[in-house]
Amino acid sequence: MFNKKIFIYLQFFLLLFTSCRELVFSEFPEMEPVPVINAVLVPGDSVHVNISQTASIDTNNIEYINNATVIFYEDSNYLETLEYIDNGLYRGNSIVKENKTYQCEIDIPYFGTFKCSTKVPVPEKIIDSELLEQANIDEEGFTYPSMDVLFTNTPGNDQYFDAKIILYNGDNIIDAYVMDHTDPVLLNEGFPLFLFSNEIIDDTLYTITLNFTTWSMSGSQGSLETDLYPMIVELRTVDESYHKYVRQLYLYNLGRYPEFSLASTLAYPLYSNIDNAYGIFTSYAVHATDTIYPSTGWNNYE
Repeated sequence: MFNKKIFIYLQFFLLLFTSCRELVFSEFPEMEPVPVINAVLVPGDSVHVNISQTASIDTNNIEYINNATVIFYEDSNYLETLEYIDNGLYRGNSIVKENKTYQCEIDIPYFGTFKCSTKVPVPEKIIDSELLEQANIDEEGFTYPSMDVLFTNTPGNDQYFDAKIILYNGDNIIDAYVMDHTDPVLLNEGFPLFLFSNEIIDDTLYTITLNFTTWSMSGSQGSLETDLYPMIVELRTVDESYHKYVRQLYLYNLGRYPEFSLASTLAYPLYSNIDNAYGIFTSYAVHATDTIYPSTGWNNYE
C-alpha cells in the first residue's frame, strides 16, 4: 500500500497544469519514513503481517522492513513471535479463530514500538440465495442480473458485511461488477460497493439484493443480455476497521483516478487503525454458498 502526503499531490497537479514553455527540473522533497503495517486475519488461516515503510512519490520499489520483532497475543495471552519470511512478510504457525481478539506488538529498530488489535467476527450465515438473470435494464437497454441473498443478522450488535459474487469463467476467476443499488441497506451506505452494516436491519433475517454485471454481453443488437457463468456468493462478516478502510479506499482511488466529469485535485487519506504508523490491522469471517449455475449459456465458458 502506498501512502502519500497531500502536498505531494498538490505539487504534482501544479506541475501538470503549469505552462510548458520552459523545461523545469523539480526534485521531490524527501519524505520522513514511516512504517506501513498490514494484516487481514481470517479464521482457519495462519497469522501473518506485512511490514514496509513509506517512500517518496518518485520511488518505484517498495521498501520492506526485515528486522522487526512481531509478537502476537490471543485474548491478551502470548501466542507466538512471528518468523520473518521474505519481502516484509512475517508469519506464524498459530491458526486464527473466530470470536477471538488478537493483539500485535511490533518493535522496529529506529522507529519504535507499534501496537494494534482486532476482534475476529463470528460469521453470519447465508440461508438462501436466488439468481435473477434478467432483473434490470440499464440506460442503454441492456439487461443485467441481481442476486437475492437471505442471511442471518444479530439485532442489537453493530455488524459489518462485505458481499462478493465470484464468477468462474473457465480458468478465470473474477469478482462481479457492482451496478446501481436498489436495496435500502446498500443505498443507506451511499457507496457503489457491496459493503454494508446492519444499522437499519431490525430482524434476525434479511434479504439483500445485489445488482451486478459481468460486463460481457451476447445476443443481437437491441436484445443484448449479460453473459453469466457459474458463481458463488461470499458473505464476509467484517471488523469495523475493515468497513472503514474499504470505504475510505474507494474515496482514495476516486481522488487518484477520477472520472473525467468528476475530475478533482482532492486527495483523500487512507484509513489506518495503527497509531503513529500507516496500514490496517483487521479481520473477517466468511460464509459462502455452493456453486450457483445460470440456466443457459455457461457451458460455453467451461
